[in-house]
Amino acid sequence: MEGPRGTRKEEFEDLIKLVNLVFRPESQSMQREYESIFNEENLENLRVIVEDGKPVSHIGTLEKEVLIYNCKSRVGLVGGVCTHPDYRGRGYATLLLNDCIRRFDERGCDFMLVSGARRLYDSADCLFVGNIIRLEIMRRDLWRFERNKDTSIEDFSEEHLEDMMKAYEKKKVRFVRERRDWEIALRCGQVMNAPSDFLIVKKSNQFRSYLIVHFSEGRGDVREYGGDRQALIDAIPILFEKYHLDALIFPVPFEDSELARPIQDRGIYSSIMPVAGTVRLLNFARFMERIRPYLREKLGDIAEDLRFEEKEEEYKISLGNENFIIKGRRAMTWTILSRPGGYEIPGEGRLIEALRNALPIPFVWYGINYI
Repeated sequence: MEGPRGTRKEEFEDLIKLVNLVFRPESQSMQREYESIFNEENLENLRVIVEDGKPVSHIGTLEKEVLIYNCKSRVGLVGGVCTHPDYRGRGYATLLLNDCIRRFDERGCDFMLVSGARRLYDSADCLFVGNIIRLEIMRRDLWRFERNKDTSIEDFSEEHLEDMMKAYEKKKVRFVRERRDWEIALRCGQVMNAPSDFLIVKKSNQFRSYLIVHFSEGRGDVREYGGDRQALIDAIPILFEKYHLDALIFPVPFEDSELARPIQDRGIYSSIMPVAGTVRLLNFARFMERIRPYLREKLGDIAEDLRFEEKEEEYKISLGNENFIIKGRRAMTWTILSRPGGYEIPGEGRLIEALRNALPIPFVWYGINYI
């Protein structure tokens, strides 16, 4: 056995064969669908175990900066996790995952975001987190929406790429994207593991919003959106008519409740779901320091007096002589990021009141950054 290590150039072809064998045995399309990771510029981040001269186990990684209310953090993305059928049961995937956790932390990532949920990730404290408002709009609900004759939906065209980028950059919680991220997504047409349409919403023939939607058997699943909220709402009945939908699933992050609320107020069914993927909070103290400007906005000057410590799976938040101690990474992750439906912060006092006012901190939604 050799590894965990990065993929060598001469091994790249065999690695693509491995991921296609596991994930796309018929279409052989993994490199095309996930160009953002499966390229020769990213070889060191394609972590492998090698046996008999070939990669037999793999984890693909990328690192991306994110903004949470203008506070900069860093996320390590994980995808394409697989082991050749002949080499399973040897613990290779666990070795690779531990290697990723170590590398991400050393390179300044606060989080690891995994595009999946399985025992391997759960045992490494990769958890479902966050509160996403899942709107479920049915054809029978269309009478609740007014038709706006000035609103139209068009397929993406190159002239609107800058408009989409600017619309995304207005989000309160987002990835820091390069133009290349958008170009790869548009070229692949694959968003969050499904073929998706990039759509432009216009009012009076002017760009207002965009939608990225996966359509399948009369159902539309919104993978990402951005831009003017009212234009997005006005686009809903047009989507049903244009694409002959019976249902539209529209996930809206909690920090964008100004979009969700007027749809919910129409009597549309909604539920709470986690962000896509599972999350491990890698470095508690470092992240809390990075998010301090957000805490200051929420709490005022008291945020400057908060102190954060991490020692042997015990996490402490202090304010003066008050201490709030969280035992275990799972409880700490849910305290900071919540889990669907909320996570209780027990106790009373000035510190506890401050934490309840500031937490949970919203987490980023994948969209086109899914790997």
